Order: sequence, then structure tokens, then C-alpha cells
Amino acid sequence: SAEQTEESSEEVSEVSEEESITGSLFRQYYEAIKSGTYMLKTTESRMAGGEAIPYTVTAYHRNGIIYATIEESYGSTSEYIVKDGKLIILDSFMKTALIIDYSESLFSEKQLWTGAITLEESGTQMLYDTQYNYEAYTDSTGFEFTLFFNEDILKRYRSYNSKLMDTIVISISVSGDISGALFEIPEGYTITDTTE
Repeated sequence: SAEQTEESSEEVSEVSEEESITGSLFRQYYEAIKSGTYMLKTTESRMAGGEAIPYTVTAYHRNGIIYATIEESYGSTSEYIVKDGKLIILDSFMKTALIIDYSESLFSEKQLWTGAITLEESGTQMLYDTQYNYEAYTDSTGFEFTLFFNEDILKRYRSYNSKLMDTIVISISVSGDISGALFEIPEGYTITDTTE
């Protein structure tokens, strides 16, 4: 419906088609993200006690609403819904939903770029003993990132983190298929709303 289209276009309005120049490998993924209805999964390693601990965020987007799960390596999974400026923390074990103001929230999705992106170069490169096709981009703020593809499938994202003075490589996947996503608090949950 027209109403839905308007909602999702607001969400991604900072990325306008004319400005962004995408390569053939990333184009389908970029289109999915730009549509506002997509799944983005990132796995990065966080240092904890001198050990690299994998941390996976899977975020489903639809019309500006996000349903996200965060999996820590030791088996704990957190579930969140971000909606109308609020963060809803779901606990499937206790069947509870806690609603807090998003601005005070602990959860924030990794920003891959800001504004329009421009393809700077492409080619093949070795990364962790695997040969990838890559596309290197610059966003509207001058931030640079590189996407790595194996048989046309987006696998990794690399960027330089100036705060950490370190190059960050994360596993990444994007899909336009989000039929299984949950954007509502499940039936039978006890709701505590701290924003009221």
C-alpha cells in the first residue's frame, strides 16, 4: 500500500539512488537495504580478557521497526524490538517484555555507512587464506569500507575504526527475505512499560 511505502522511504531517505554508485556485486544487497525491508546479520569478535569472543547481531527491518537478536558465544541470546523511539527487551524464558526509552538503550545496530556510497575500486584479494572478489566504497562522510564476496555472496565487511586505531573485519549477510521476523510482543507476555 502507498502508506507503507511512505513509511519505509522516510527511514532510508538519507540514501538517495542518484547519489549512490554501487558495484554489480553489492547492488542486490544495497537494493534490499534501501527498500527498508531486510535482514542484516553481523558477527564481530569482541575482546574479553585477552580472548576474541564472537558476537552476532541479527536485525530484521520492516517499515522502520527493527526486531533484533544478539547471540554471545557462551550461548546467551537477547531479543529486542525497536519501535516508535522505544526499545522493547523480550525475555522468552520469563515471558516478559520491558519497554524503555531507546535513547537510553544498550542496544544499537552497527552502522555500516552514512548517507550515499560510491564504488571506488573492485578486484580480487586474499583475506584469511580465501580469495574474495571485493568492492571498496567511500560514504558521504569520507568513511571507507570494503565488502568481500565469495561466489557473488556477501561474506565480509572491513573498515578502519579510528577510535580503536584498528581495522575491523566482520562477517556479514544481508537478505531481503524477512518473513520469519517478529515485530510484535508475543502473546501472553507480561509487559512493563517504563516510558509511560
